[in-house]
Amino acid sequence: MVRSFIFSAIVFVFIGCATGQSKKVAHSDKANPYQHLGAEIDSLPNSSGQLMLYVQKVNLTARYPLVKAIVIDVSSQKIVEEFSYTPGYCKWKSETEIVVFNAPGTIQKDEDISKHITIIKVKSNKATP
Repeated sequence: MVRSFIFSAIVFVFIGCATGQSKKVAHSDKANPYQHLGAEIDSLPNSSGQLMLYVQKVNLTARYPLVKAIVIDVSSQKIVEEFSYTPGYCKWKSETEIVVFNAPGTIQKDEDISKHITIIKVKSNKATP
């Protein structure tokens, strides 16, 4: 009888701990840019302030540096876009478009840099008027 009581108590404790962990997961629905990109980041809002572009600061002395970036919808706090690029730049082109320049390392004198530029269309959860 005592053994079954102890076993029941242990099972109850494990179930209680598992329930507590699931509550933490439910609260972590909001995106944390520091979790995704690290401690050193820049933030750039779009023109309306509804979307925020977070860009990782990268050590350019790394052998093959790669910059990670995410876009978070400010009202829902959810990630709506995630991408990476070689160090160059990324910036808002319009309300829902980001220009990304993937720097190839050394650009030749006569090279057309437009082949290294990409436009990312951000899909927000909100309908555009």
